[in-house]
Amino acid sequence: MLKNTPHISNINQDPLMTGRIKKALKDGVNTIGRETADSTPDILIDGLGISDNHCTIHYDSNSRTAEVHPNKVDPKKFKILVNGKLIEVA
Repeated sequence: MLKNTPHISNINQDPLMTGRIKKALKDGVNTIGRETADSTPDILIDGLGISDNHCTIHYDSNSRTAEVHPNKVDPKKFKILVNGKLIEVA
């Protein structure tokens, strides 16, 4: 199912665990962060270097495009990887 559906997957220190967890993106804004956020994110993640409101992904199903928007509080501290590559924040 997720092969043709836009999704995010986990990265783990153990290569055998990387890609084991997958979350499908909904059309529109997808918020990603910790369970301790003021409003519960659409996709919950946890771990070192993850903020309450880590980032948002805006997905448009008509054009099949996605835009990643970093944490507004401290985007350089809370890193984002896309396809395993670090997104640099100016």
